[in-house]
Amino acid sequence: MAAFPQNARGFVRALILHSIFLLGLLGGAGCTGYAPSGTAGVAVTEGDRALRAGEAEAAVAAYRRALDGAPRNPVALHGLARAYSARGDVEAALGIYAGLEFGAPSYFGRARSDCAIVLDIAADDRKRKGDLEGELRLLERLGEVARGSDGYDLEGRLRRARLAGGEHSLATRRDERAESLYRAVLRDHSQNLDAVVGLAAALQAQNRNDEAAALLSAAAQAHPGSPAIHRAIDRLSQLRYPTPPANASP
Repeated sequence: MAAFPQNARGFVRALILHSIFLLGLLGGAGCTGYAPSGTAGVAVTEGDRALRAGEAEAAVAAYRRALDGAPRNPVALHGLARAYSARGDVEAALGIYAGLEFGAPSYFGRARSDCAIVLDIAADDRKRKGDLEGELRLLERLGEVARGSDGYDLEGRLRRARLAGGEHSLATRRDERAESLYRAVLRDHSQNLDAVVGLAAALQAQNRNDEAAALLSAAAQAHPGSPAIHRAIDRLSQLRYPTPPANASP
């Protein structure tokens, strides 16, 4: 699958239809050894034809008929996943792709690019719904399926998702989860100050103040002009050495 520009969800959806069209043109010839025969094969051909015509519902019905005659056939399942994608039902499509990878791993390579596109769209949908954990899980899966493709801006998206997840985890007192997410960012971006500040906060929340102090001290040396690091150091100092009340006895 060709690379596509970042933040182009409409273009991504167009690629789904393009992929459907190409796979429909290939038909059974591209799936030698997998394509069903008899009435199931006829139903797959009808499904391919319906997808080329942009008739997603008719394609869904045809591929389901194929699966009635050839249960778990990978070509029919792949077609059904593409039909679900064409009508916008990405969650159903993802379920089928997961089953294909588990049940027909030798075939899944043929469906990998379609699965990646659906994962990309589903991750955006989860983000829009505020499901940060779901978004992160799908992006990590996309990284496995896409196998280093440069068309998904995975590095930047994963970083942003982990930072957002870390912030949300801190706010909901899941401090160990926050620590894990911030450390994941720092593994790939050791100088990311948002992750440094977030990790320090997660460590403080777990009463690991010495570790937080060492982390912030190193960051201050590397970035002496960073207001964010100095604010974090001030917060930690106040926590460790609180200012006594003005009327306190000497």
